[in-house]
Amino acid sequence: MESVHSLVAIVLVCKDGLIVMKRRESELLEPGVWAGPIGHVKKGEAHEQAALRELFEETGMRASPEELKPFNESEISIADRNGRRHVLRFSRYSYRLDDSRSLADIQLSKEHAEKRVVGFEELRRCHEHPSEFEQEFSQSGAKFIHDNYFRIVSLCQDVKRTGWKSHA
Repeated sequence: MESVHSLVAIVLVCKDGLIVMKRRESELLEPGVWAGPIGHVKKGEAHEQAALRELFEETGMRASPEELKPFNESEISIADRNGRRHVLRFSRYSYRLDDSRSLADIQLSKEHAEKRVVGFEELRRCHEHPSEFEQEFSQSGAKFIHDNYFRIVSLCQDVKRTGWKSHA
């Protein structure tokens, strides 16, 4: 029997690309996979509030509700490392680092081991050949980049153009 989870995910971008963090090998779901901030929505919690909480818990960054923008919603089914099936229902939001912040300002949570920027060339290659990136980003992560490539790049380019302050 599949368990159903309501999750929020943050598409974290900067002028140089998509920011991702590597999940620790000890994590039950998708250990060792690179992804943005992701977390469960607590009972009675609005999705936007959950996204703000997860952004802070996983990166140490505080944001206002106005800085988060709805990105998309999706649902996937995956197995954990014990073989149990899980349905993950995602509400995704975008958040862009402003000029005063950089990758160095992200404080990793205990769930993550590393952080990096996925630059435009790597994003393009993942868009064109998602199966080659399934081990690094997971099948669902590679599919997400493939399906949303133009939107992600547009957010990053808009950051460069506007000096980070306005949100698309």
